[in-house]
Amino acid sequence: MGKTFLAALLALLFAASSHGAIDRDAIEAELAALATAADQLARLDEALAAAGSEPPEERAWLLFKRARALEVTDGNEAGLAGYEAAWALLAALPPSALHVDVLLERSYMKYLLANVPEAYCADREEAVRLARQLEDPKVLSKALVRLTFCQTGDFSGALETLSEAIGLADARQLEPNDAGMVYNAAGNTLGQNQLHDQAYGYLLRAYDAWAEVDDRQDMFNMQHALLASAVARGAFDDGEKHVARMFEMADESPEFEDFRFFAHYNEGLLRQAQGRFAEAGTALGKALALEATTQERYFVRQAGYLEVAALYRAGQTDAALERAAAIDLPPLGERAPEVYERIAIGLNQLARNETKASVGTLLEAIGHEARQRQRFVRDAALARGAILEERIAGFEEQIREQEREISGLQAQAEISGRRIALLGAAAGGIAVVALIIIVAILLRSRQVLTRQARTDELTGIANRAHGRALANEEIARAERSGVPLSLLVFDVDHFKRINDSYGHAVGDQALQQVARIAGAILTADQPIARMGGEEFMVLLPGFEVGSGRAVAERLRTAIEETPLTLEDEEETITISIGLAAASPGKSLDHLLHDADEAMYTAKASGRNRVQTHDPEEATS
Repeated sequence: MGKTFLAALLALLFAASSHGAIDRDAIEAELAALATAADQLARLDEALAAAGSEPPEERAWLLFKRARALEVTDGNEAGLAGYEAAWALLAALPPSALHVDVLLERSYMKYLLANVPEAYCADREEAVRLARQLEDPKVLSKALVRLTFCQTGDFSGALETLSEAIGLADARQLEPNDAGMVYNAAGNTLGQNQLHDQAYGYLLRAYDAWAEVDDRQDMFNMQHALLASAVARGAFDDGEKHVARMFEMADESPEFEDFRFFAHYNEGLLRQAQGRFAEAGTALGKALALEATTQERYFVRQAGYLEVAALYRAGQTDAALERAAAIDLPPLGERAPEVYERIAIGLNQLARNETKASVGTLLEAIGHEARQRQRFVRDAALARGAILEERIAGFEEQIREQEREISGLQAQAEISGRRIALLGAAAGGIAVVALIIIVAILLRSRQVLTRQARTDELTGIANRAHGRALANEEIARAERSGVPLSLLVFDVDHFKRINDSYGHAVGDQALQQVARIAGAILTADQPIARMGGEEFMVLLPGFEVGSGRAVAERLRTAIEETPLTLEDEEETITISIGLAAASPGKSLDHLLHDADEAMYTAKASGRNRVQTHDPEEATS
C-alpha cells in the first residue's frame, strides 16, 4: 500500500474532478505523494493536457507548478522558460497572489542564470506593485522582502522597504521559511552597508529558521552568506567553521550536486581573504573542475575571475595570464562590472597583447573603486543611526518574545565608524593593487611578446632554455646569499610503454597531467621546467636536502595517487626523482649531473621513489 496506493487514489480523485474547476489542494497532495520531480512533471503534463477548457489562471497555476518541477529535472533555463509560459497566461488577467509568485520565481531564475540586477529586479518591482493592489499583508510582505535584495546601492530605500515588510508581517504567524527570508533580507541589507557584526547575527537566525524545517538548500545558502559575512568581519575562525560545514553538507546531501562546487568556491574566497593566494587558486580550480554540477553560471564566471586574481597575487603570472585568456568575460553592457571583474578583463586584454586597452581597463577599476568608497561612506552615515536595528528589534521581540531589545546605539555608531575606516583602507588597498598591476603590465609587455619562446608548448610550463636560465639565476643568488638551493630531476616511469600501449596522444596527456599536478603542489617560487621528453626539473630555493626530499615525496605521492583517466580504464602514473644540493663553485651542468645520477639510481632500485645524491659515493 503506502505512497503508491495513495498516489493512485489521488489520481482517480483528480480525474473525477477534472470536468469542473481544478482542485489545487488535491493536486498539491497528489504531487507530494510522488517520489521524484520527474514523476511530478509527468503528472502535471497530464493535468495540463486535460485542462484545455479551464480558465487561464487555472492553467497558469499548473504551468507554475510545472516550472518548479522543471528547475529540478532540466535546470534553471528550463525553469525560466516555464515561468515565462505561466506569465504569458497571467499578464492580461487581474492581479492575484499567483501573479506575485510567478514574478518572484521568474526573477530568481534570472538571478541564478546571470545575476544582472537590471534583468531580475524589474520583476520584483512589478511584484510589489501588483501585491499592493491585493490588500494581502503576507503577499506584500514577501514581495517587499525580495525587493530589498535589489536595493544594495540605496541603504535608505532598502531600510524603508524592509521596515514596511516587517510592519506588515504578523510575527506570531510567520512560518520558519518566511521568518528565514526576513532575517536573510535584514542580514543582507546590514552587510551591504558595512554593519557586518549585526548582519552576521541575522544571517545566523535565518539559518536557524530554515534548519527548523530541514530546508537543506536554504541552510546551505546561509552558510555561503555567513562565510562572506565572516570574511568581511575578518573573523577567519568563523569562516573556517562555515567552509567545513559546507563540505559536511555536501557529504550529507549528495542529491544537491552543486554543494561541493560552492564549498570549494567559498574555500577559495576565504583563502584569498587570508592572503593565502596559492591555496585560493587551488580551491577555485577545484570548483571550476566541478562547474558541470551547477546551473549557476554567474558563480562559475566569478570563480574564473577570482582564480585569475589569486594566481596573479600568488606570483604565478604566466598561469594567471593563461587563465585570463581562456575565461568567459562578463556580459558587458548589461551592468557595470565589479572591480575584480575589471582586473580579470584587463589581464585578458594583456594576454591578447592589448596593452593599452589593458591599462585603460585597470584605470577604470581604480575609478570604480573610488566611487564605491564614496557611496559606502555616504550610506554608512545612515547606518550609524541604527534605525534598522531598532525596527528589526521590534520585529524580533514579536517573533521571539523572550529576547530583549537591542541596546547600545552609541557603541554601534562607534563600530560603524570603525567599519567605514576599515572599508576605506580596504578600498584604497584595492586601488593600490590595481596600480601595481598597471605598472607590472607596462614592465612585462615586452616579456609577454616573447612568452612562447620561454614556454613548453605541450605542458605550458617553462621549456628547457628558460628552465636553465632560471636555474643559473638561482645558483648565482644562492652563492651570493649563502641560502641553500636544491634541485630535483624526475621523469615518468615506463613512459615508452604508455606511448606504445595507448599512443602518443595519451602520452601527451600523461605529461600534461604530471605538469598540472606539479603546478598545484609547488609554490610560485619553486619553478618547474620540462627539460625534454618525459624529463622535468624543479628548483627549490631555500631548501636543504632534507626539506627538499619532503617536497619531492609530496610530489611523487600526488602523481601516483592521481591516475590518468582513459575511456575504459585508468592508468597509474609514477615518477622517479633525483635530488641534489647546490654548493659553492658547482655549475648548473654539474648539479644536473648529480641529480640525474640520483634519478637513475632510483630507477635501478625499483622506480617510483626519491633518491638523494650522495657526494661521498660519487667520489669514492
